[in-house]
Amino acid sequence: MRVTIEVDDALMAEVRDIVGGRSKRDVVHRALRAVVEQELRRQLVRLRGDGMPLGDVPRRTFAGDELASVDWSAFGWAAEPDETGR
Repeated sequence: MRVTIEVDDALMAEVRDIVGGRSKRDVVHRALRAVVEQELRRQLVRLRGDGMPLGDVPRRTFAGDELASVDWSAFGWAAEPDETGR
């Protein structure tokens, strides 16, 4: 989409210096992407709610052996089920 906008020259120069001297078009694209990413992060934080803090969550596991090495107590879970089955 083609758009004509007025942007402060000093602000554009400052942003171009920060992002590495790219074209004005690239600067605007990066700024728009940054706004979208920031808003998505805010939405994720709101979805998380006020529940138990998760701490460092393992991002990805590929084999069952890797799960055995996770300290599940950090998440409030026992490594082995207790007498109640939890």
